[in-house]
Amino acid sequence: MKTHFYILLMLGMVFLLGCEDEKLGTDLGVTNVVLPDISEESLGTEITIQGNGFIDCDVLALSPLSGGTEQPIYMETREVASDHITVLYPSTATKDSYGLVLVRGSKMRTLGVINSTVGVMPDENLRNALSALFPDIFKGEKISSSAKYVTFTDGTLNISDKNITSLEGLEHFSNIRKLVCNNNDISEIPAEVLSRLSELTAQNTGLTKLEQRYGKQRLEAACGKTLAYSTTPSLRTIASILKNDLDKAESQLSQSKANSYGITRGAAYFRKGGDR
Repeated sequence: MKTHFYILLMLGMVFLLGCEDEKLGTDLGVTNVVLPDISEESLGTEITIQGNGFIDCDVLALSPLSGGTEQPIYMETREVASDHITVLYPSTATKDSYGLVLVRGSKMRTLGVINSTVGVMPDENLRNALSALFPDIFKGEKISSSAKYVTFTDGTLNISDKNITSLEGLEHFSNIRKLVCNNNDISEIPAEVLSRLSELTAQNTGLTKLEQRYGKQRLEAACGKTLAYSTTPSLRTIASILKNDLDKAESQLSQSKANSYGITRGAAYFRKGGDR
C-alpha cells in the first residue's frame, strides 16, 4: 500500500504542477467525505464523492489494497465543486475494495475505502456461516461483488442447525447447486436460488411445518398447483395456497400439465432433497 502511495505522489507531481500548493493540514481542507458503494453497474459510469473543500485541480485515484505490483488507477474528473467531485469509475476496477486517494499538486490524502457490493444479507447467522467459509466476503450486511465467483465443494452449501430465519442475499452466491438447510426456521427460499438447485434438503423448516399443519396430501396438492404456474416456486406461495384453501379447488393436477414445464418437483423435493 505504501508503495502505491509513493507512486501516486510522483505522478501527482508530474501531471499536476499547475495546481496551487495550498498551506493546508494533512486533510488538505477536505472534510465530511461520504463514499458511495460500487456495484457492477458502476463500472464505466460516473460516481460522485460528497464532501467539503474540494478544488478544481483535485484528482482522485484508486489504490489496490492487496499490495503487490498493481498500479494505482487515476480516474477521469468530470466535475468539481466545493461540496463534491464527480469522476468516471474505471471499467477495469473490478476488485472488491480500493483505497481512494485525493491528489492535489504535490500532496495527497487517503479519503477512505470504496467497496464494491452486490446486495445485502440481513440474517446475521447466515452471514456468520458464510463468513466461516469466505472471511472477507461481507462488509457489515453488504455482500462483496466476489460472492458470485466463490465456489463450494461439490457445489454444496450446508447451513443446517444455524438458527437461520432468512436466506435473503443467498441468490448472489451463484455457484450453489445443492443446498442443505435442515433445522432452521426458514419460510422462503429465494426464487433465483431455487432455480439453480439440483438438490435441496430442507427437513424441519418452514415447509415441513406446513406438512405438520395441513397434512401431506394437501401440501402435495399445493406444490403441484404452484408448479403448474411457476418454474421458480416459493414457500410463501405454497403457504398462501394452503391458507386460502386454493389447493382444495383443484385436488389433482394433470400430470401432463405439470410436465409441460419440465418440472416434477413436489413436496418431497423440498422435504428430502429432490426426486431420488
